[in-house]
Amino acid sequence: MAGADIVIVGGGCMGASIAYHLARGGAGDTTLLERGTLGSGTTGASSAIIRQHYGIPTLAAMAQRSLRIFQHFDDLVGGEVGFRQTGLLIGARAEDFEAIGGAVAMQRELGIDTRMVDRAELRSLEPRMVIDDLVGACHEPEAGYADPVATTMAYARAARAAGARIRENTPVEALLVEDGAARGVRLAGGAVLSASTVIVAANIWSVPLLRQVDIDLPVRGTRHPCLLLRQPDDFGPQHAIFFDFTNGLYLKPEGANLTLAGTLDEAEVMLADPERVPAGPTHEEAERFATRASRRFPALEQATLTSGYAGLYDVSEDWQPIIGPMPGITGLFGALGFSGHGFKLCPVVGELMAALVTGRETPGIDRDLFRADRFAIGRLAPSRYAYNIIG
Repeated sequence: MAGADIVIVGGGCMGASIAYHLARGGAGDTTLLERGTLGSGTTGASSAIIRQHYGIPTLAAMAQRSLRIFQHFDDLVGGEVGFRQTGLLIGARAEDFEAIGGAVAMQRELGIDTRMVDRAELRSLEPRMVIDDLVGACHEPEAGYADPVATTMAYARAARAAGARIRENTPVEALLVEDGAARGVRLAGGAVLSASTVIVAANIWSVPLLRQVDIDLPVRGTRHPCLLLRQPDDFGPQHAIFFDFTNGLYLKPEGANLTLAGTLDEAEVMLADPERVPAGPTHEEAERFATRASRRFPALEQATLTSGYAGLYDVSEDWQPIIGPMPGITGLFGALGFSGHGFKLCPVVGELMAALVTGRETPGIDRDLFRADRFAIGRLAPSRYAYNIIG
């Protein structure tokens, strides 16, 4: 029977970050197991937006810390992750203004560079947009995006350099528990890898694994379709990331001349089986996304549809992540339920999980927000927004 001190299940950005922080901190012999190749699951289909705009102070502070790591990733971790600063605009309708403004005020108290702008300044920031439905916007100039697979690979390389083992194409069949404590995992094919600490960070696939040991968390899979549009030649410079509540879309710049359109509509993306996800948007979705994008940016009426894809979110009941020990089983931890926010938070979640496993303090982070039993005891932390996907 092979063994390790710590086993991590899931080799996306979250698992790789956790492995890096544990290995770098000398937490013990650490092995990461990935059923496919690193970053080949939900990480590879992430739109990879990095922003600090959250309605909950703990999450905003964590996002701020993660952004600083992405901005200086090569110096702090090592490797090029393709971070590009584009800025973020969140369109504020009359009915959204109070919630967005309140979040911005809270974020400014944390030292985040963000502010509300009126219609005139919004028009000066982005004159190509139709803004008749808006009374202003939130402007976060430091926001941007990065390459999620490159980030995963960089964390994995740094984890290996610090002594962690990473095994790809190694599916985990079951978690092993004995006398109320984690004992390791059983791999597909029957081999056992013993460990006194097991961390499950496998997105929606974490749920059935945990259910096998009688931990049933309210996390569901949702499908997240995205569409890539090639901008017309006369579109001009790249636009900022834009959250568009009116049209139920976010618009993200991609490369030099592409716009990625992703849905903000929670109701239409429910998914029963994560193994049966269509690879891209349907024809109806593509037409709808393109039409709605051009309502905001009329120049995109001349855009060319180039491709699209569909990813997965692991959405918790209150749309907030579950990070920490699993109830009733010593040595079993989880990092799941990120509800579309995992990539942007993965640097600081790796730090947090390493601290939880080794018993260190986490100043400035309210751990109770993420506890797995909050659903059972009625301590949910819902977003201040009608669109929970914003955070």
